[in-house]
Amino acid sequence: MLCNSFLGNVRCVKPPVLGRVPSSAPWSLSCPFTTLFAIFFLLVCVSPSFGQTAVLTQHYDNARTGENTTETILTPANVNPTQFGKLFTQSLDGMEAGQPLYVPDVFIPALNTTHNVVYAATLHDSVYAFDADSNQGSNASPLWWVNFLDPANGVTTLPVAGYVCTGTTGYTEFGIQGTPVIDTNRNAVYVLAMTLENGTYVHKLHALDLGTGAERFGGPVTISASVTIGNQIYRFIDKYQQQRPGLLLQDGIVYIGFGSPGCNIKTEMGWVIAYDGGTLDQVGVFNASPGVDASAIWMSGAGLAGDGAGHIYFSTGDGLFDANTGANHYGDSVVKLGQVDGVLRLADYFTPYNQQYLFKNDFDLGSGQVLLLPDQTGGKFTLAVDKDGTMYLLDQDNMGQFNPIGDTQIQQEVITPVLEEVHAGLTYWNHTVYLAAERTPVMAYSFTNGKLSSGPISQAPLATANPTGGIVSSNAESDGIFWYATYPTKKLFAFDATNLSVELYDNAMAGTRDALSPGMHFTMPIVADGRVYINGQTELSVFGLLPVIVAAAGNKQTGVAATTLPIPLKVSLQDPYTNKRVTTSGIPITFSASGKAGSFSRPTAITDSSGAATTSYTLSAKPGNYTITASSPGYANATFLVTATVGSPASLSISSGNLQKEPVASLLPVPLKVKIKDVKGNGISGMSVSFSDAGVGGALSTPTTTTDSSGYASTSYTTGIRSGVVSITAAAAGLSSVLKETVLAGPPSSPTIYSGNMQTVKAGFPASKLSQVKVADQYGNPVPGISVSFDDGGAGGSFSSNPVVTNPAGIAGPRYTAPPTPGTVTVTASVPGAGSVAFTLKVN
Repeated sequence: MLCNSFLGNVRCVKPPVLGRVPSSAPWSLSCPFTTLFAIFFLLVCVSPSFGQTAVLTQHYDNARTGENTTETILTPANVNPTQFGKLFTQSLDGMEAGQPLYVPDVFIPALNTTHNVVYAATLHDSVYAFDADSNQGSNASPLWWVNFLDPANGVTTLPVAGYVCTGTTGYTEFGIQGTPVIDTNRNAVYVLAMTLENGTYVHKLHALDLGTGAERFGGPVTISASVTIGNQIYRFIDKYQQQRPGLLLQDGIVYIGFGSPGCNIKTEMGWVIAYDGGTLDQVGVFNASPGVDASAIWMSGAGLAGDGAGHIYFSTGDGLFDANTGANHYGDSVVKLGQVDGVLRLADYFTPYNQQYLFKNDFDLGSGQVLLLPDQTGGKFTLAVDKDGTMYLLDQDNMGQFNPIGDTQIQQEVITPVLEEVHAGLTYWNHTVYLAAERTPVMAYSFTNGKLSSGPISQAPLATANPTGGIVSSNAESDGIFWYATYPTKKLFAFDATNLSVELYDNAMAGTRDALSPGMHFTMPIVADGRVYINGQTELSVFGLLPVIVAAAGNKQTGVAATTLPIPLKVSLQDPYTNKRVTTSGIPITFSASGKAGSFSRPTAITDSSGAATTSYTLSAKPGNYTITASSPGYANATFLVTATVGSPASLSISSGNLQKEPVASLLPVPLKVKIKDVKGNGISGMSVSFSDAGVGGALSTPTTTTDSSGYASTSYTTGIRSGVVSITAAAAGLSSVLKETVLAGPPSSPTIYSGNMQTVKAGFPASKLSQVKVADQYGNPVPGISVSFDDGGAGGSFSSNPVVTNPAGIAGPRYTAPPTPGTVTVTASVPGAGSVAFTLKVN
């Protein structure tokens, strides 16, 4: 196999085939166009899809901005736990310390197919090429995989024993640390691997074919370097050097930074070594601290920066600084190199005035990244940040070097309110610089006219553990999202990049569905073509738009409450990236209705071979609008909107106002209220209801009225001038109910003699007739219950009872017993407040 042809220590999963056609990137097309391959070219070398974005280097570009401004799929509108989440993972044989890379439309000869490819490199000295869109079918395995170890022949990764950083990083071995870099014109990914070969520490630069993983350009090349200062030669010693920064590719040259792995072992030096990407010949070496340990170049994994004009920028860690005295040591400095005639030369530098303080307190400048900001009207600027959160804005053409009394010579210095250490930390997008630090909310600073705002213009609502800066995805200046991941809390966050106080998503919002495997120290995700790729300890995680459950049939139906909708609810599955139907069977789809209303024939339906699932729905007995959700773990939900209406009128019932008692010509205190209901008891609105008392003389405020939204109709009733029981009928749609009201007599008027007047009574004996009066109101209605008093004016007679209460007919009267003396007797019947009447009796 071709992958095994170099020193016997490279293995490939899938062998290459002859006639490989290199992949093309959005800005290059490198397929061979010879007579032999003309037809093949037309078939295979096609332009990639519109909008595809390659991620070829750490933090997206050589300026290390961390911005992807061509992302049109992921937006603040769809990055939420309903539509966005974990899509799949790919297993790794070791920790992925560097950032993933991504290239669209890569031709894989072994499969004779073209794929969007994500590349991952591990501390176990492996490089993987995975399909970036799926892990299903043949994509469950790597498209190719190479490993640079050969234990049988003594080639292994470096053990962590003896390195003081493992408690911080969690590393279990040392292999590939720095983010590789890709050259699509040369169809190669460049990887720096460290191995232990029979006790010898070795660094090798590999140039691997993007489509096969095979070594290119005669590689790998073993790293060997030295610098001469005066008569002294200082050599690169592999054992003491770790390659942590992302590799830089500029003008066809690969630049590699060396130092410590983020925890100084005090025996490394900061080196930059350059190789021609086409020949792998060494074309430059720089040592930041010749002969003196430390001054590491590590930047928490951030890449060396390049300005496109032959200059390279980086920061160094704690170490000796004496360049201001004419010496050659650049501890805690921002360094600018120039590539001139195959030689790396110092072009400029900046060192904070308090470098000794930074050095002694482990606030080294080398923990933060160097970011080249877009050109401003005031010039070109470089931004650096130290571990303590101080940002240094430098003029690229005059970086300021060293001023022992203060950093007044530089463009700007901003002291930020970070609570703990900054690692890498910087991101730029749309006139905004973002700063992330441990246990500190991510902060945004404006950058206009060559100046940073003095304080944050927005910040995240919460502080999280160990972010290493972040990235921004956007569509030009729209739909900006700030992303970052944390270690060891295994969290992915997304915030509105224009207002960090707005959190769009974090993977805990979806419960266990989006759980991440253990993250890496200095985790750095990327966003490319609608997906997020996150490096981890055991796997590469891919997040993106969840497959969509689509309402295929039965949406927006209306039916009578408690009846089954005529059209079953049907869903299908859809790829959110292609909008094409997905024919996956066996997916459980759970249907649920708002308020748990109604019922389903199948609350959980399984997709068939066409990717569809159906259920029938019986509406709630209560009318209204209902939302039905179709859901499945790992899929974006579908919703149906259905309406339950009332049925036909089934009853007209009395709600209130029945059995009232009020005097004549009076308004009943409680309105007469009825309700029209369907068979399920739901009120029916809009029904015309008529009220009638059959002409007994009362008055209805609205003889005909309409039921309200709850099915109620009401009217007020004023009694007539006749007392008694009144029947008021409410009728509608062939239904009726009768309300019974009692009309009481009014106040008593003057009493009248009813019987017993002008009787002749034998002295000492009772009269044959009762002396009765009748009490009525002004309308002649008898008034019961009225007390009537009788008096014979002292004639000496007696009454059977006195006073006497009127009966229901308004009549009251006692029997009178005459006195013993004959004569004429006048008996007076009195009604308090109503007057009296006199009876005349003749006593014989």
